[in-house]
Amino acid sequence: MEINEHFDEYPEELIDNVKKNIEDDRGLKLVLNYRKYIYLDGRYGDKSPFAGKYAKEFPASITGGDVSRRFKNKESYEANKIFIDEEKKYVVFLSPTYGGVNIFGNWIPYRNR
Repeated sequence: MEINEHFDEYPEELIDNVKKNIEDDRGLKLVLNYRKYIYLDGRYGDKSPFAGKYAKEFPASITGGDVSRRFKNKESYEANKIFIDEEKKYVVFLSPTYGGVNIFGNWIPYRNR
């Protein structure tokens, strides 16, 4: 089992799903520590009273350079959410800058690299 930034466990085979879906199928580069940013759907931010000023209210993207970046609003991260398992239980988020759009089942990237 692997552990994400919220200490939630997830199956190791999801790492292969992420690599296949994001790197192979979409041709996007993953950030270095992308394993931390595989989330249970709906469990992204830390709004506990103990989080303090460093609370992670929004999820981080797994594409777009060497370092992940946090989203700044819900609309943006919901638009870039990708389910990575058949049960639709685990998700990752693409960077809005390096993302794309799904048109009738075909993934079209915003940028060609």
